[in-house]
Amino acid sequence: NCLPACSAGEYLRDRALDLTDIVDPSYAFGTGTTGLGLKLEATEFLGVGLGWGRTERLVSWRGRTARAADDEFAHIIIFGQDGSYSRPAMYVVGLNIQYYDPVHSLWRLGGEILLPMMRVGLALNVGELADFAVGLVGFDLADDDGVDKAIVSNAEAAPEVP
Repeated sequence: NCLPACSAGEYLRDRALDLTDIVDPSYAFGTGTTGLGLKLEATEFLGVGLGWGRTERLVSWRGRTARAADDEFAHIIIFGQDGSYSRPAMYVVGLNIQYYDPVHSLWRLGGEILLPMMRVGLALNVGELADFAVGLVGFDLADDDGVDKAIVSNAEAAPEVP
């Protein structure tokens, strides 16, 4: 948070970036993407899907940071798994029992579709919407003011799961 010491330019830059953080895309294209599937999520805690596939270098945005990692996708309605081997998300009866992102970024509504040579997704990040709203009056819920958008490898983004 830079208020009251920041310049108008810094404030406007941070609010513009906060605005872009509200929608989280994910994408991968090319021969490294195989399978068929569809997944819908009502927050990171609850999701359903159907299908199986593998994706090389799935770029998945969460606010200012995107992870680029190989990814598995296997869902049978209310049971499933997606994510990398080091950071899997496990769905049991539709509930995600493993998650790794900051609390403010877990409140996402969206979905993904997996087709041969293409995987795309879009989510509304409600936590980032709140960060934008309170940022207008000088608060920084996501602690991301002054931070640029960046793509990092999965290994850089978080430690391995034991």
